[in-house]
Amino acid sequence: MSAQAAVYAGTDLIGMIFAESKRQISTSEAKLIRSLIPHGSFEASKFQTNVIDNAWILKQYMNKGMTGFVGVFMNQSVSYINAVCEEVGLDFVQLHGSEPQDFIDQIHRPVIHVIHVDGNCCIENLIEAALRVRNVAAILLDTKTSSGSGGTGMTFDWSLAARLDSLGVSCLDFLF
Repeated sequence: MSAQAAVYAGTDLIGMIFAESKRQISTSEAKLIRSLIPHGSFEASKFQTNVIDNAWILKQYMNKGMTGFVGVFMNQSVSYINAVCEEVGLDFVQLHGSEPQDFIDQIHRPVIHVIHVDGNCCIENLIEAALRVRNVAAILLDTKTSSGSGGTGMTFDWSLAARLDSLGVSCLDFLF
């Protein structure tokens, strides 16, 4: 199973796609994958996300060699996302849609917020987008093309992520 191989290779996070996608999996498939992977002693789901620094939670996984489970969602209801988190035992939620801050505040897990980057994106647009969200574990920059966003195989100008990081906005790939 590829999830077991990823853990053996030292991955920090395993993403499970619950958004509509060719890679979408069911909750029963996610629970099976989750049951095959040993879990560390630190579980993000045990913390109230409005009480503790969400980035600190993410750092615990990455610094302690544990594997966290991330549910990827896009424009789905808060109740659905929270129910899947409980049923599967997810540690983090990655939001790929146009979810506003009041939506993010209702998620019962630390949130990784995605900012879509297209070919016309500039650092000012990224800063503005990053400042619109708060209380998230990390920002993830994802390439957006005319054919879609996420999983396109296309890249963007990575110097934008480095510039954001230098300005104090931590992006997932540049967090540590």
